[in-house]
Amino acid sequence: MSDWMRFFSPLDLALFLLSVLGWAAGGWLLVRALFKPRQHERLLLGLAVGWVLHLVLVNLLAQVLPMLWANLLSAALLLGAGLALLRAAPLIRVEARAELRAWPQLLALVLLTLLFESALRGFSLFDEYLHLPLVSIMGAGDIPPHFYGDANLPFAYHYGLHIFAALLTRLANFYPYTAW
Repeated sequence: MSDWMRFFSPLDLALFLLSVLGWAAGGWLLVRALFKPRQHERLLLGLAVGWVLHLVLVNLLAQVLPMLWANLLSAALLLGAGLALLRAAPLIRVEARAELRAWPQLLALVLLTLLFESALRGFSLFDEYLHLPLVSIMGAGDIPPHFYGDANLPFAYHYGLHIFAALLTRLANFYPYTAW
């Protein structure tokens, strides 16, 4: 753990994982209520929709709230929206056992994530001047980020994935390099 994190805090990690569970479940419930994908597609599609909506909401909320609260509120809003739509559509029943038929896809997702994570170690060696300062600045709570060379200028660059790395840095105590 010391290679990945600045310090290990079970409470911080638990809060981060709780927010992950919130946006993942919220995205899954939103996909079940709003779309008609095949049964084996719902789980991974729900994870993807929940993650993207979470990043958008955190980006909006972090401009007026501290990052911890923006993260937790975003996850709670997604979960609440999913539960509200589930109640509004009584024909949709949560059948967790049926969703777990997608376990080969989940296993492939975990294995591919581990493969790409191990392949990408050290891959951003020549990007330290751009990505690592940006993750550090955003992890410190500067959202939307300002240009680190001149704080009076906004940072004119897309920073969608950097938000997730900043969340890992700020809330789960990852090093910026590890989070990126």
